Amino acid sequence: QSKHLVVFTGAGISTSSGIPDFRGPKGVWTLQRAGKGVPDASLPFHRAAPTLTHMALVELERAGLLKFVISQNVDSLHLRSGFPREKLAELHGNSFKEVCPCCKTEYLRDFEIETIGLKDTPRRCADKNCGARLKDTVLDWE
Repeated sequence: QSKHLVVFTGAGISTSSGIPDFRGPKGVWTLQRAGKGVPDASLPFHRAAPTLTHMALVELERAGLLKFVISQNVDSLHLRSGFPREKLAELHGNSFKEVCPCCKTEYLRDFEIETIGLKDTPRRCADKNCGARLKDTVLDWE
């Protein structure tokens, strides 16, 4: 009966695509604490595909039931699934997105940005009146 369904996602939504979670039994942080490094099943974000759950969220939005998604993920799978950008908040950033700190233009790439921590990237804003150095959008937990 809800008229304003909002979904909050984390790493678990992407595990079936081959991207490990962080705190689960085979999670990145769990294995690192045990001295085992990154999980063997770790798939680079650019090779991962949206899961059935990502696609179900797209269908719920298209049906007018889902109003907004809040995600902690940086893998861009929500956007790659076709979920509307204007109905998505990526709390920790997006590994495929750069932003211009001056004019706020966003650039969604088909490759992973090479930096994290809101640092300068090698590219500049394409706006001829701006040209500022772009920044990555992913938080650095270090």
